[in-house]
Order: sequence, then C-alpha cells, then structure tokens
Amino acid sequence: MYKYWSVEDIRKEMKKMDRILGKKGSELPIKINPRMTRSLGMYKFKIEDKKIVPVCFEFSTKTVSGEYDENTVIGIIRHEYAHYAANEIHKEACGHDRRFKNICELVGAPGNAVMRKKGDKVC
Repeated sequence: MYKYWSVEDIRKEMKKMDRILGKKGSELPIKINPRMTRSLGMYKFKIEDKKIVPVCFEFSTKTVSGEYDENTVIGIIRHEYAHYAANEIHKEACGHDRRFKNICELVGAPGNAVMRKKGDKVC
C-alpha cells in the first residue's frame, strides 16, 4: 500500500504547476469520484459563448487510495493539470495534441493517456 492522497495533497502538487506556468489551476474545485472506474483522472470544462470555462478536476478513488506509487499519482495530477493549462493558454480544447504535449514536457507529466495495471487509464 502506498500513500493516501487528500484533496489538499493534490492541490499542493497543482500549486507547483501554477508556479511553473503562471496559472491558477490549483484554485479549481478538486473532486474525488468513486464512480470513475475506467479513468484515473479528468479535467472538466464547459463551453460558454465559444470560450472554454474550467469547471473542476476529478480523480478516481482508486487514484488516491494508495493503490498507486507516488510518482504515478504525481504523473496523473500533472497530466490533468496540463489539459487545463493547454486549454487556458491556447483558448481551445487541445486534447493530446503537440501543444498539450509541450506543456506536459514543461511540468514533467506523461503526454499520452497512460495505461496502467488492469487497463486503467488517465483521461
């Protein structure tokens, strides 16, 4: 069993990304979602008046429960944060495109939907 991650632990990691990129993603709501069974993390946004509006970050209970080692969880957090940052910087949904992957490189996040044990994935 590995470390249990609280919402505050996740927020602390996101504040590091805020400092690197000059953004405020750590201020978004962070939710732990026990119904997430196939994804380990997710950045949610909506479109209003043709603009992207950040909503929240969600992480599966499995992600924070101590099932994954610290480096894996940090990678998941940074990957989801990179989605937020790419959308904020480029003012459109970037998916897993080159712009997103460049931000992943800046923050030390895996750039792909990362497959983990038992078919779990990020995004």
